[in-house]
Amino acid sequence: MCVRDRVSRLPGVEIIANVEEKKTGLLATQDNMSVIGLRVREREKDSHTNTLFADLVVDASGRHSQAPEWLVKLGYQVETELPTSTLSGSCACLTQLR
Repeated sequence: MCVRDRVSRLPGVEIIANVEEKKTGLLATQDNMSVIGLRVREREKDSHTNTLFADLVVDASGRHSQAPEWLVKLGYQVETELPTSTLSGSCACLTQLR
């Protein structure tokens, strides 16, 4: 069972899919010290934006995340990413069961 399935079964948890991540943004308190929700736009409903309030906001959009831009808009300094090299290859492990 994957993490998403397990978390989605918890009471009070709602997973929202099919939103345009580039057209969303974080909601913060007036002093920008706490994130209190986000704005989302469903892909099929181009003009309608929903405001969602949450105790915890998780950005799981991967390497194309808009979170750094959202945080800059809130006045936070975002660290630049360090270049990394990706090694391609394979690994195998032989195990003998007794």
